Parts: sequence; C-alpha cells; structure tokens
Amino acid sequence: MGSWVVFLGAVGIVLWSLAKPHAASEGPLVETRLMMDTLVSLKVWPRPAWPGGAAAGAIQAGFQAMERVERMASYHRPDSDLSALNRSPGPFSPGPEFRRLLERADAAARMTGGFFDPTFSVLQRAWGFYDQKGRIPGPDELRACLARVGWTRLVTLDGTRVALASGTVLDLGGIAGGFAIEEAIAALRRAGADTFFIDDGGDLWMEGRKPDGAPWRVAVRDPRGEGPLALVESAMPIAISTSGDYERFVMAGDRRINHIFDPRSGEPATAFRSVTVVASSPLLADIWSTALFAMPPEEARQAADREHLPALFLPASGPTWLSAAGPAWFLQVRP
Repeated sequence: MGSWVVFLGAVGIVLWSLAKPHAASEGPLVETRLMMDTLVSLKVWPRPAWPGGAAAGAIQAGFQAMERVERMASYHRPDSDLSALNRSPGPFSPGPEFRRLLERADAAARMTGGFFDPTFSVLQRAWGFYDQKGRIPGPDELRACLARVGWTRLVTLDGTRVALASGTVLDLGGIAGGFAIEEAIAALRRAGADTFFIDDGGDLWMEGRKPDGAPWRVAVRDPRGEGPLALVESAMPIAISTSGDYERFVMAGDRRINHIFDPRSGEPATAFRSVTVVASSPLLADIWSTALFAMPPEEARQAADREHLPALFLPASGPTWLSAAGPAWFLQVRP
C-alpha cells in the first residue's frame, strides 16, 4: 500500500463496486455511493481488536451523517431545509444543524470578502446551469441578477429566524460538501475508526496511519493532459480541495462556461483552470478553493498568503504557481 496514490480533481479512487462494501485481504473496507450530485467513497482500515462488521458499521455511520446534510442542504430536493427557506415568503426558523451550516456560510462569505457567496445561484440560473442549457445573459439581465446577489441579503431576525430579501435564492453546494465531510469525520470517529479516507467527488480527507506506516499520497490532476500536476504527501490529517473549470460547466455555442462566478461582474471566473488548497479542515479547503478561483490572480495570491494557505494555481494561460505556503505541501509540481 506504500505506493497507493489517489488522483484529486476527478473521481479519485478506482471503483471496484458501487454501493457495496469491498475489502481486500488485510486491507481497508471501501464503499462508494452516488449522493450529493457526485460519487462519494469512504475507505476504513479495520482496527486489530474490532469485532466483525465494525468497519462496515463505521462506514454506514459516515454515510448516514452525509445523507443528513444532503437532506438538509440540497438545492434540488424539494423536501430539504434549504428548499423550504428558498420558498419561504417571510421569516424562516432553521433547525439547529441547518442554522450551524448557515452560520458557517456567513463566516465564509465574510472572510473571503464576498468571493464565496451562496446567493450566486441567480447567476447560475441565468447562465443555464440548472437546466444544463448554456446561455449568455445580456447586460441588463446581469445587472438585475447582481441586484439580487450578496450575502447580506440573508437577514437574521431576533437570533432565531432568518429571511431572504426579495428575489434572492441560496445554493449551498459550495459549502455543503465540506460540511458533510466534517460530519462524516465526526461519525467515523464516534464509531471507533482511526484510519480512514474520504473522497467526496475529489474533495478529500485523510486521517490516521495506514498499517504499513506509509504516508498518504495524493496526485493533483492536470486538466491539460495526462499525469499529475503535483503530488501532496502527508502523515497528518489534512483536507484537500480542488475547484476547476473542467468538470462542472455548460456550453453556450462555442463558449465554455464554468460554475464559479466573479461577484463584481456576474461573469464566470476565467483567470484559472484549477485551484487546489490544502487545509486543516474540509470546510476551509472547500471554501477557499472556490473563493481563490473566483478572484483575480493578484488578489488570490494576497488572500492565500494572508491566510497562510498552501495553494496550487493553474492559470488559464501560463505556468503553474504556488502560494507562499505551497512549497511545503506540493511536490513535483509541473510547470
């Protein structure tokens, strides 16, 4: 297992089975499910003293935690808490867990200067993401959309209720994945797992030491061609997240439109092909890979250095580059 490598930026783990546990002799138990609009894999190494079925039980607990987040935060499920908030004509009372997610989204919008903002859903609709029919909105339509964008349009009332300004809609897809991984981590730990790997459509968390003592080794995908763009190696728990223009996009004629937007113009962000962030939590990695991708290059560099984020940037043109903290984490970087 010492040479085991996962590719980040695509569905990373080779999938031997779907929605069925799989374990090699003296190896980890793996299960993969289709959820949250992607393939999610949980890999757990059984502890020596565990009774039979304990690893499978831990995996089940991890998936149940992620399913609770999906039921709460899905934009597309009509029965989710998020859909109920988006439909609400007035004040809405979120449950404790949903309130916690909204609070994390609020903190994310503030610390990124608004470059991470779940109210961008009106822009995604205008550019044709929800019906997968790419289109290019005109200047007047973009101005109307931008008038409905901005995290301050979610108003907190009397400490218990929230309300959306007229015409504003939330899509928490940019943060729900990281939140779901954090919930799965807590569930796996409660179930007794101490060595495991989570892959939520390319957003990763790795924890513990594999039985052979080898460090975790992750290859960052190069969307321009074959082979990895860089390697990340770690013996400690870390999260890795990539935002890119090569997996979630629509076409409008010959124009490729990615799903992350510049909040100032309402146009899709075009400075980068991918941004990969290493962080101490899945939520931070998820938030910052999205926010840095949305920023102009110089602002992205300044933000990454200010926050001491190890980040790997692949520009739309030109060579790759690293944040100041990047060289300690990203190895064998291709230009």
